Amino acid sequence: MPKSVQKSDLPQKICPVCGRLFTWRKKWEKNWETVKYCSDRCRKKTRLTTDDLRLTTWGFALGSTGLHLRIMRIGVKYFAIIGP
Repeated sequence: MPKSVQKSDLPQKICPVCGRLFTWRKKWEKNWETVKYCSDRCRKKTRLTTDDLRLTTWGFALGSTGLHLRIMRIGVKYFAIIGP
């Protein structure tokens, strides 16, 4: 009877787009070294247009503290910055 390989023993990589850990698949047997993304969806996300990467900023004063809250949108991600 042939010995089977457990999934935990297969090689793994981290997808640079979503950060998920993905495991070797039989269909990637010949080109595992060149596989970078866990799915077609993540592979397509790397091809964003310049409109998708535009920077949008909103600013708000935080009362009389002298601090401002800036919310920046780059593509689909939001960042909050608090400072003077």
